[in-house]
Amino acid sequence: PEIPGGATLRFEVELLSWASPQKERCEMSADEKLAQARKFKLEAGIAFRAGKLQTARSKYTSAVGWVEMSFDFDAYEKKEALELHLACLLNAAQCSLKLNDWLDAANFCSNALKLNGIPEASTAKALFRRGVARIKTSDFDLARADLKQACKLEPRSKEIREMYTSIKAAEKAAKKADAGLFAKMVQGAGGIKQKPPEGVPADAVDISDDGGLCKRVLMAGDAAEGTPSDGSEVQVHYIGTLLSDGRKFDSSRDRPGNFKFTIGQRQVIKGWDLGVATMHKGEKAELFCRADYAYGESGSPPEIPGGATLKFEVELLSWGEAKAEAKSSDGYDEGDEGNSDEGSANGVGRRMNGALAEGA
Repeated sequence: PEIPGGATLRFEVELLSWASPQKERCEMSADEKLAQARKFKLEAGIAFRAGKLQTARSKYTSAVGWVEMSFDFDAYEKKEALELHLACLLNAAQCSLKLNDWLDAANFCSNALKLNGIPEASTAKALFRRGVARIKTSDFDLARADLKQACKLEPRSKEIREMYTSIKAAEKAAKKADAGLFAKMVQGAGGIKQKPPEGVPADAVDISDDGGLCKRVLMAGDAAEGTPSDGSEVQVHYIGTLLSDGRKFDSSRDRPGNFKFTIGQRQVIKGWDLGVATMHKGEKAELFCRADYAYGESGSPPEIPGGATLKFEVELLSWGEAKAEAKSSDGYDEGDEGNSDEGSANGVGRRMNGALAEGA
């Protein structure tokens, strides 16, 4: 409804500016392409000195785009195009190094090294910068090869020599860091898993989480009463055999009464302290104790050889609060221990040794 048919119109117009239409790249002459590359390189240099590294790298990359097609130029023009191409690639690599963008830095240098007819000084510079990037990515063998070649081209360069020398320390630091990371991963995963000793039944449960102490329930106990805790005095019957050949070395059932000890007081071997603490009243179970959960590498001669894995059939009869003096039902007092090894790293308990000595 604003403009009726046949109306003559008046416009007030202000011309702000004008520009020639931008040519497509294929329409440009070689001189125009070189001019574009010089323009972007100049702008990149200004941005670099201003600390605008992302902008500088982007403009160096744009400059490369104007001179990377060698067939665009004749023999004379190719020389300037190569110089611009090489300079912009190396400068882009330097921007990437300052930005900690190691992979891009290495790629820019690799592209520079692919150019034909570049001066030795530029080759050394590209090798040096790629070597620096490869150290940062822990590609030490490749870094060593780059910097060694750069040293040959520029033998007087202190910077190159020092960087080459630094590889050994960087490699050592990386290995240390990897070891620390692995240790943290292992720790977070609960440690390195070990298999139980040969001969332990497949249905035995690894209750130590390292294969050293396994348990197989033969008869369930009364779960309603829970399990004994540290300080509880437990009464048990047991039969001890060597896992390797099944030979019995001790049994409380061969003597009058039963056997008692206090949980968590190192009165018995480590495997007993941990294993019996998982049992319910009336439970009968088999405990498979690797040497480090039993008598260690020294054993308990003559009945138990060093490094032996032991099998105990244990029946938990009852438990209660520990008394002031812990004595076994057969009257054995831990203060009279004559076969103890309390300082042993094997965690050998004292009362079990006494029982073995009596049963020998």
